[in-house]
Amino acid sequence: MTKKTTRKTKPAKDESASKGNAASRTGAPPKRAETELPAPESFSPTLGELDLYLFGAGKHERIYEKLGAHPMIHEGIPGVAFAVWAPSASHVSVVGNFNSWNGGTHHMRRLATSGVWELFIPGLAAGELYKYEIKSPGLAPFHKADPYAFYAEEPPDTSSIVYESKYRFRDQAWMAKRARLTSLDLRLMQ
Repeated sequence: MTKKTTRKTKPAKDESASKGNAASRTGAPPKRAETELPAPESFSPTLGELDLYLFGAGKHERIYEKLGAHPMIHEGIPGVAFAVWAPSASHVSVVGNFNSWNGGTHHMRRLATSGVWELFIPGLAAGELYKYEIKSPGLAPFHKADPYAFYAEEPPDTSSIVYESKYRFRDQAWMAKRARLTSLDLRLMQ
């Protein structure tokens, strides 16, 4: 696999999202704790005003860390933060195995006039299959894969998969050396 593969392709060597974690559409969802969790709408947004400003200006250099599905601990509760840009949508929901693909369950909230829709769902983890159910004026609701997904099902299936990489960079020595180099040293190396 080359370095230019898209984030939607299956990552090489790390099969954690497909071995035992992701359930098929007909199978049971991945196991979750059977504890009572707060309702998703009770959590504050995971994107801040600065994120929305930079995104709207086209200058957010790490928007891939905000849009898509990201396992995290938010307000002390583990779960997954979902965010998608759907500026013409009148309504967006997250659907997946965890809610029987029911668009009436996990309604996302629109963040101001940014066109970004967001929701944190407690209790979810890596391995969940999901899509966004989008309703636009004059159109029937439809399911859409996540354009910012880091992992997806193999065709002909089209769901996105919540993914958390276990890869850890091991280039601390080089990064420390690079930080000590002056601009003259860098020019000489080229």
